[in-house]
Amino acid sequence: MSCPSLGAAAAVSLTRDNHPWIQPEDKRDAYFLQQRLDDCLQQFRLPKRFVTVVVRHVQCEDIHKLPKKLRHMHVAEMIRYIAPSCYVQWCPDGHPELIPCGGEQLLQVAVAHEERLYLVSIGHGPQGCDLTPISCRTAETWRRLLGATHFFLAHEMASLHGNEVDLDTAASMVWAAMEASRKATWCRANALEFRCVTRLPQALAWIMQIRCSDESGEVCELAVATFPMTSFSNLLYAFAFTLCLS
Repeated sequence: MSCPSLGAAAAVSLTRDNHPWIQPEDKRDAYFLQQRLDDCLQQFRLPKRFVTVVVRHVQCEDIHKLPKKLRHMHVAEMIRYIAPSCYVQWCPDGHPELIPCGGEQLLQVAVAHEERLYLVSIGHGPQGCDLTPISCRTAETWRRLLGATHFFLAHEMASLHGNEVDLDTAASMVWAAMEASRKATWCRANALEFRCVTRLPQALAWIMQIRCSDESGEVCELAVATFPMTSFSNLLYAFAFTLCLS
């Protein structure tokens, strides 16, 4: 598959001087996330930064408790960091949409936030991203959260790679992959079918091939990259990003 890259709009072309809100911890987390993501993109012969990531830490107890207007302002700043000439429009359902200026390529965006951390992914084609803290839960709790089929997948991942991931980590990655898929396709969780899961040892990540069907019966398939990573604040998260959609 031959696809264009983000080129000069990539985050590395910008400086902190022009974006004073960007802190060292933001750059650190974005750098390592992008590295892992680029390794996953190479598996599909997609160029680096086909999907570009921006991270932002904020000094608050919980982002969910911030006023919507302030959250929108934070996200718009992050989007302009990658695509400075795009206009950000907020849809009625609450997700941002990019309006390109001039003859620019159409980019799409996905947003996630948890506790004090924002995550934005921008790229070509439908976007989905998610992050979730990896926390200890009983097997029964995970079964209720994921559903029996998706729980079985997490249990199988932990069984096969127990030296790298335990059940909590595997289940968190499956959950993050489900959420990223739903954002990219608008399908319900019970309409997601995990068809193939491939471990990438060099990227310490998993690629999940997922089949989705919406209410109209239309079917699509997408690839999702998911992996655990410790943030600058020493919190362990499971991250997930959609790579391509067919």
